[in-house]
Amino acid sequence: MSSDLFIEEARIVLENGVELSNWSEYVIDSDYLTPTDGWSFSFHPDTFDMDAWKAYRDLIRPDYKVSIYIGDKLQLTGWIDSVTHNSSSSGGLTVNVQGRDILKVLVKSNIHPDFKIKDRKLIDVVEDVVQMYYTNPPDVIYQNAENRSIAG
Repeated sequence: MSSDLFIEEARIVLENGVELSNWSEYVIDSDYLTPTDGWSFSFHPDTFDMDAWKAYRDLIRPDYKVSIYIGDKLQLTGWIDSVTHNSSSSGGLTVNVQGRDILKVLVKSNIHPDFKIKDRKLIDVVEDVVQMYYTNPPDVIYQNAENRSIAG
């Protein structure tokens, strides 16, 4: 299958459901031993009409949600880490958006200082942290046999 097919079928959807069109490239960095996938995409806002750009720019900020689809299959959902703007001498603006998938909040490990850990099992702490950050929490698998079966 041609890699061009994936590029043509890729869709980037912002937090409010608006599909970002006119993107020029996207990358999904998936490493087996890295606990969260990184991703990035670039687009040129000067190719939008101003009303469309105004609708997009307020949703392209750190900690806003983005989903990337290939065709109609969801590849990942994640949060924006950074947004950079670049311009070239030939003119035009390029916006690069980088982030990590939905496990970002677990890897980032920010919890409130009042969170109690003493005299608790690790499994209970993880469950509480997952409940803190997710409206629809992902399944957390603890047994090695289950992890191996999921990994394939």
